[in-house]
Amino acid sequence: MRNPGVFFDKNLASGITFLECLREAGVRNFVFSSTAAVYGNPVRMPIREDDPKEPVNAYGESKLAMERILRWYCSAYGWAVVAFRYFNASGSIQGHGERHEPETHILPLLLQVASGRRQFFEIYGAEHPTPDGTCLRDYVHVLDIAEAHLLALSRLDSPGFRAFNIGTGTNHSVREVCRVVEQVTGKHLNIRIGSRRPGDPAVLCASPEAISAEFGWKATHSDLVEIVRSAWVWEQAQYNSAALCETSAPRL
Repeated sequence: MRNPGVFFDKNLASGITFLECLREAGVRNFVFSSTAAVYGNPVRMPIREDDPKEPVNAYGESKLAMERILRWYCSAYGWAVVAFRYFNASGSIQGHGERHEPETHILPLLLQVASGRRQFFEIYGAEHPTPDGTCLRDYVHVLDIAEAHLLALSRLDSPGFRAFNIGTGTNHSVREVCRVVEQVTGKHLNIRIGSRRPGDPAVLCASPEAISAEFGWKATHSDLVEIVRSAWVWEQAQYNSAALCETSAPRL
């Protein structure tokens, strides 16, 4: 919200340059990573693909603009493009997980508190218009997202642009995620309540009906406990690696 130019530069300016590179290379069919942020504050739950798109942050606006640009490219050049509007991609698989610098995602932050790498977790606002006052989100395991990509890539056989939600149709509040992390890790978490962030919709939840009808996709790994367990395995590996580096570092 404070520096929108970063998103427009990366997702639009660089994005158009990338599309021209694809065109020059003769790449005509691909999957585009979009986001649930294109919807902004939704008008109904669960969100469907034809619902209004009114982004409330620069990230969502930049992704929506790229979707519109891709429609023109598909029309002009006969491309076949599927855009997936990810909801909360989460979880890990063996040897692969989330690690951002700086870290901003809820599960890595919570698990870093559980492993002792972070002192506390801050909830951004507990006065949202939701049952427990914290934001509601739809969490999808990365394995289910990967499966959606494989299904889409195998069906890119007709020109045009199509967009699909990748979500489960089920919501979990931030407080609920905190409780599940405590349950899975067996650790008590130091939780603090902060102020609401601008550009944060109170509720985001996807209808998976369209992607299920089109590709036969179903979320089979996206139970919240399974997501947290997989991410906890990854976090413990990161914690052990960091501890090993610290103990093996030369002392000057």
